[in-house]
This record gives sequence, C-alpha cells and structure tokens, in this order.
Amino acid sequence: MVTNLSLDVLAEGIETEDQLKFLLQQGCKCGQGFYFVRPMPAPELEAFVNPPILVPA
Repeated sequence: MVTNLSLDVLAEGIETEDQLKFLLQQGCKCGQGFYFVRPMPAPELEAFVNPPILVPA
C-alpha cells in the first residue's frame, strides 16, 4: 500500500540483523533501533553526532 501511495517507510525498533534483512527485502530503506545504536546520555550523543575532525600534522 505504501508503495502505491509513493510514501516512505521508517521502521522503528530494529534490534537484530534478521529484522534488518527482512525489512530491506521488503523495500524499507529507513530504520532505527538498538541494532544501530543504543540510547545514550546527551554529551555522548553530541560526540557521536559531531565527531572531532582530526587534521594531519
């Protein structure tokens, strides 16, 4: 139905590689869940999203 309506799908709660493989086989291209990253405190999240840029000396 989603494909016929030209909508994107975001799968939530992906926890295993098998779940990810199944969703990819079904054409789902976006997802989130513990499989990718666990919840973290705000300071850790900021460092995760904005890693430091290392410039060669």
